[in-house]
This record gives sequence, C-alpha cells and structure tokens, in this order.
Amino acid sequence: MNRPDHFELPAVPFAQHPEFERALRRLMEWTIPALLKRSSEVLPQALFLSGTAAWGEMSGVPCSNGLWLPLSDIDLSLVVKHRTPELKGILEHDLQQNFRERGRATGLSASPVTIGTYDIKKLRLQAPTLGVAEMRRAGCCLWGDAKLLYRFPDPERDGLRRWEIIRLLFNRSMELVEACAAADKAAATGDEEAAWKRGYLTAKMSSDLGTILLAMEGRLLWGMANRLSVLDDWVSEGLLPKALGDFLKESVRCRQDPTSLQPERKTSWDRLEPLADMLGWLHWTWDRILDKYNLTERPFPHTVLRWEEGGLRDRFRQLRQILTTPQERGKLRSLANWWGMRPAACFRSSLGSTCLMYLLLLDPGREQWSLSAREHLGGLSPWVDGRSREAPRSALQELGRWIVWMRGIEG
Repeated sequence: MNRPDHFELPAVPFAQHPEFERALRRLMEWTIPALLKRSSEVLPQALFLSGTAAWGEMSGVPCSNGLWLPLSDIDLSLVVKHRTPELKGILEHDLQQNFRERGRATGLSASPVTIGTYDIKKLRLQAPTLGVAEMRRAGCCLWGDAKLLYRFPDPERDGLRRWEIIRLLFNRSMELVEACAAADKAAATGDEEAAWKRGYLTAKMSSDLGTILLAMEGRLLWGMANRLSVLDDWVSEGLLPKALGDFLKESVRCRQDPTSLQPERKTSWDRLEPLADMLGWLHWTWDRILDKYNLTERPFPHTVLRWEEGGLRDRFRQLRQILTTPQERGKLRSLANWWGMRPAACFRSSLGSTCLMYLLLLDPGREQWSLSAREHLGGLSPWVDGRSREAPRSALQELGRWIVWMRGIEG
C-alpha cells in the first residue's frame, strides 16, 4: 500500500486564479497525509477527488482580512477496508481541528474540504446518485488504488432514481433560502462571508438547475461551463423561461476573475422567480410532511430524500422557521406572502404536491412553456396562480403517473 505521503495532486488546477490555486494546494499538501494517517486503523485503500475542484472550477474571493474565502467545496471520498459508522465524523472533526491550528498559513479563511467514507466491500451497493456518477466519470485518484473508482455503480448506465433529482432540487433551494436569510443578517452585522455565500449560491443555482434538467433527460454533463452552455442554448431557443438568463449571467461571474466582484448584501428576490412556485408550495406542505408522515418509519423515502445537512424533518423545520418568522431574519419576508400563495386545500400526498411543483418548474420534454398548461393544472392544484402560467405542457403528461408512483411508495 502507498505511504500516506506518496500522493499525487491533479495536474489540472483546482481554481483559475493563481493566488487562490496556490492556497488550495498548500491546504491539500498537509490535509491528505493527515487524513490518511488518522484513518490508518481502518486500512485506507484509495482517496478520490470529485466536484468542482476536479475540473478546475473552484470559486473563492479575497476578503478584507487578507485571506481567501472558498465558496465551493473540495469533495474527497475515502475508500477503507473496515468502515465504522463514526469514521466520517471523526475525520471531519480532525480536519477542522487541524485547520484551526494551521489554516492561516494556507492563506484561506475556512477549509473547503468535505469527506465521504466508503467500505470497499460495499462499493457496488452504493445508491446511483448524482454524486457517485460525478465521481465515477469525472473524478481522479489522489492516492491508492485508482481501479476502485470503477467498482462504484454507474448511474448513467443503471439510471438515476427520480428521487435523486428531486433531492438535488430540494438541497439547492434550501441552501439558497438560507443564504438569502444570512445575507439579510449580514447587511446589518457587516458579515462579509455570509454576503459572499449568498451571492455565490444565487449564482450557482442556474448550473444546478442545468444538472437537474439534463438528468431528467438522462444526460449528465460535468462542469459548470458545460452545463451553462447547454442552458444558454435552451434559453435562446425559447425552451426555458427568460428569467433563467439572469441566473446564467450570475453563474458566469463565478468563473471570472473573483477580485473584480463584490459581496451582495441586499435581498433581491426577483432573480429567484424560477423558484417562486416551488418555494411557495413548500410553505404549505410543511405541516403535512412533519405531522402526517413519519418519514423515519418509511425506509425508502427516508433514505433517498436525505438532505446534505441533517435529516429531512430537521431541514423542513429550519426552512419553515425562516419562511414564517421574518421578524427574526431582518428584511426577509415570508415567501408565501411575497408571492401571494393562497391555497384552498392540500394534496392528499405531500410528496404528490412536491412532484407537481417540480414538474411545473422543469420540463422533461423541453417543450415550449405554455400558458394553456396553467389552465389544466389549475384543476389539479387549487393554489396555482399567475406565477405558474409558464408551466410546461409536457408536465401534464407525466403528472398522473408520478403522483400514483409517489403515493404507492408512501403506503
């Protein structure tokens, strides 16, 4: 087995700005040996890199304290021979402790490293998620047996679960709303990092919407630049709402010279219009999800709807608090009031309503977004209003089948 100090950083830079790139490489030069040494008892077999860092699209900005603030993550995946349930937590704690002791020497204000752990005996049993697909097709081996990468399932061959696409939409929307709340607070407190995070997540949302749209078609593209190129073509052809054009412009800024950018401290919900319907409807499904459905007793939905930060129920509670207690969030207003959502009733299935709002946002067939679709959907959902009038016609063809399928797995 390779020694912990015998690792190889990728030839492709993590980021385009040379100063930020040097800071990231300094971080990785002591993070990788420390990570491998700490996990030696469980016999590490390989360490893989994936995500934006793997294809040179890390985003970061120089802050007033002279340090660089990473806005995107360095995603590491560690394959071990004897994985334990507490391994991930132990490694994350140690990485953060090491960074607190040595972080300023790297030139970074925070550590962007995230770590996932996998048992070598269970690689083929991993769920075919977008993250696994990304790592398998576009990741690189930093240390150990590179061939282990191909023991992971191939979602492009085996197919992505529909729940995985919805999970990504939920995660990114949750992050964006939390970032907007943080930006309101930052405006009053002068929190520079929170303002930067909000601006970055807003900008990145269009790239994530591109991932979701492509996944609905069974296609996966790696890298923000590739996804934005496809989205730009779709907007030009009239296949997506023009509101996404603003998102595209914001996302391009993430890949330009970050030294020319400024943190965004004001709350401007107009650019979030493509998410308006979804966030508005979610506001009216909280109670049903939290009180009517015990997701912890339903293994399938609980497993595939895991949020990146904590369980589904906890994240819904957090988001409901943000939406319903604006007085605690500075200028943040209730999204339901902002978009005028006034439901007359709720779907029998909370997941069915989730499916509806998802289909209204994303057109699986990439057909023209039609005004007449809103009239048909109005008979299915009592709270569809003017904001939904661009709903895709092709969503109607899928709606019934999806709701039946979702109700079936809920029991």
